[in-house]
Amino acid sequence: MEPRDSNHPDEQETFIPGAQKGGRKLAIVFTCTVCETRSVKQFTENAYNNGVVIVQCPGCQNRHLIADNLGFFEDEEGGWNIEKALSKMGENVKMVNNDNVMELSVEDLYGAEKIEEATTNRKS
Repeated sequence: MEPRDSNHPDEQETFIPGAQKGGRKLAIVFTCTVCETRSVKQFTENAYNNGVVIVQCPGCQNRHLIADNLGFFEDEEGGWNIEKALSKMGENVKMVNNDNVMELSVEDLYGAEKIEEATTNRKS
């Protein structure tokens, strides 16, 4: 298997920054709470369920904790992850796998605020 080249035009559409080796992959689409940059990051399922996952915003370079099952940053029984934290705050968490990946909406990918802003600017 050839390594992916993110500079190659055919690879740019499917390349997700993050872990490229190490078993089954998970990905997160998120908006940075510091600079509002929307991005996608990939990591291994093993790291998410059993280790620590920290992703870096491509906009401001801030680091965001996604999972801590080792108690390095969050000392919660059963580990801490972004799904549990957002659910506790009443936020909508949408889990997507290979079976329902086509169920992602434009809002999921770009964020409702950006779509609202773009459509408002077009009308002006």
